Amino acid sequence: MDEEKFVDDFHKLLGRFVVAHARMDFNMGLQLRSIGFYCKVDVSDLLDPLKATFSQRLKKLRQLLLEYYDPAGDAAKDEFKAWYGRADQLRCLRNDYAHGRWAAPGKYNFKGDGSMAEAEPLLAFNPLHWNMDPASPDVSTTLTIE
Repeated sequence: MDEEKFVDDFHKLLGRFVVAHARMDFNMGLQLRSIGFYCKVDVSDLLDPLKATFSQRLKKLRQLLLEYYDPAGDAAKDEFKAWYGRADQLRCLRNDYAHGRWAAPGKYNFKGDGSMAEAEPLLAFNPLHWNMDPASPDVSTTLTIE
């Protein structure tokens, strides 16, 4: 794969991930606004992006919806809890991916005759840190673009 195309493809995919997360945050805020109004709970501070985070909105929405759907029973609440668990994992992944350091390409997977023409470019991801000690272990994660 052409290295420039690889870098462009990576940025496009990372951008899509960040945009999808922003859409989820927006839609979650709409739900929070609606359930807050219905339950007569002031959520206005949570809907101010300068005052609240995705995590805070997620936590409050979870609390309000679990209270609201309490009469539906444990099975319904368990489905909500599972969804919130996945949403929180997404939040962590987005934070890591948006705030970490990427190398595109970071390494190469050599195939065939071992030439660069046959090498598959790989992404390398490092969580954000400032440990520059050369003796520290490599904490990067290597991924394919797929």
